[in-house]
Amino acid sequence: MHVERSIKINATKENVIQTLTDFETWKAWSPWLLMDENPSVTISQDGKNYQWKGKRTGEGKMEMLEVGDSSIQIDLNFIKRIEDHDSKDHK
Repeated sequence: MHVERSIKINATKENVIQTLTDFETWKAWSPWLLMDENPSVTISQDGKNYQWKGKRTGEGKMEMLEVGDSSIQIDLNFIKRIEDHDSKDHK
């Protein structure tokens, strides 16, 4: 199965790469963080490692491996899966 989604971003490629590679900015736009009430987020001093823990998002970590002119490589590890299930109707 292959799923793909795209959007048009009104910004330069450089600004998009800058935003995606700065884990501090993820707190404001990451759909995973926004769906959790109060996730715990830890970002390493060098900004290359990111860990999260939340009731709805589980627990995991990411490491920025490589940043190119038009690509980013991130190692993503899920440490603990989401344990509870939410059957509420979200609108």
